[in-house]
Amino acid sequence: MIAALFLLALPLSSSPSTAVFAIEQEDDAAVEAKIAAAGSDVAKLVELASGYTAAKDEGAAKRVYRKILELDPAHEAAHRALGHRFYDNKWFDSFGELAKYKREETAKMKAQGLARFKDQWVPEADVPFMSMGWVKDEKGAWFNPVDAAREKQIADWKAAGHQFRADDNSWIAPTDVDKWIALQWKCGDAWVDLTAANEFHSKIEQPWKLVGQHFEVWTTCDWEGANIARWHADQTQAELRRLFGVQPSKKPHLFMLNSLEQYN
Repeated sequence: MIAALFLLALPLSSSPSTAVFAIEQEDDAAVEAKIAAAGSDVAKLVELASGYTAAKDEGAAKRVYRKILELDPAHEAAHRALGHRFYDNKWFDSFGELAKYKREETAKMKAQGLARFKDQWVPEADVPFMSMGWVKDEKGAWFNPVDAAREKQIADWKAAGHQFRADDNSWIAPTDVDKWIALQWKCGDAWVDLTAANEFHSKIEQPWKLVGQHFEVWTTCDWEGANIARWHADQTQAELRRLFGVQPSKKPHLFMLNSLEQYN
């Protein structure tokens, strides 16, 4: 209430516009005097600006920061305090100015067949591969490092005498061949019979994986159903190739779940 009465009393002694103008001029003069007193000492000006910021006088703080930039155009703290944006080793006074620069830059680079990927300009055709995390080999061909790691692992297994079992997409060590012959399945660290293996692979995060001639069947159904699905999938390959006119570079995955709940 006291503050309201004080404001209402102002017009009685002078007009509102005159009173406000006098206060602003006085504040500006005081700020300019302090800036002048600091001279070309950037450290003192930074301290002065910080004081104004702490006092929540952003107008005065910005005035000081603009003075700092006159003395040191590359002063990062001053640029950030004024809301400037740093890009391509340049400072931009506003987001709009930066956006305009980026649009013009993108158009210029596109004319050269380049596109931005993260912080670099690369051939436009390379962007999809880089986005997937692929890399180039010594001949400049793109490859998936995950596939490369898998191929190396398989080569190591073959060198150690492991044998491939397509019925669960696994590599059997020489010491475990007897378990294979006994129709056991490795689930985690344990070798179990088919009933236990069907239970283990009924979860969507650890399905059966059966490798066929043309397809891989991944399924949470029992192995017997998965084996039938593998056979039927392989029979469709010739017709699918005729319909689509292409031969897949890898065996497509057919994923078959054991319940509507899992599909949902």
